[in-house]
Amino acid sequence: MHRSARLSWIQATKKKLIVFVGTRITLFAIIYQMNNKLMKFGAPFTLGVIIIILASLISELYGLAYTYIYFDKGLHVAGGLIAGWIVYRFLERELSLVSSIKFLLILVSGVLFIGVFWEFAEYWAGQNKDTYPLLYRYFRGGGLADTLLDLAADMLGALMFGLLILRERYLN
Repeated sequence: MHRSARLSWIQATKKKLIVFVGTRITLFAIIYQMNNKLMKFGAPFTLGVIIIILASLISELYGLAYTYIYFDKGLHVAGGLIAGWIVYRFLERELSLVSSIKFLLILVSGVLFIGVFWEFAEYWAGQNKDTYPLLYRYFRGGGLADTLLDLAADMLGALMFGLLILRERYLN
């Protein structure tokens, strides 16, 4: 790559990074404000947004999703943990009244509900990649096998969170 081509690539990358970080910070500020006023599950939701923003930023900066084949699955396990925390906080009172197996079924179902919507976003971004290339950059799906593995990773994260909560329930 010639020096001038490399410099223009670096400048274009910097502009994209500034747009990426700016939109993420704006989104975080909006969600944080909504969080304080409307949602009783503030801590897990805010933490989840921060982790998603940081993971997306780091992944894009260093190309981790392209370098490490299972990096995306690790993010889905972490997303399953965080979504499990959100579902738990949202249904905490109701979940305290059910058996352990029902608890896990409800928790995993809630997380998979969130995961399916995420996969719909990836599919939609893929279908509209020419119209919305920036959206496709961050919501890039990989077909049926990738979708199923993503949902399995979400479920694993939900089960891990659910088992931690059940362990606390029975230890106390």
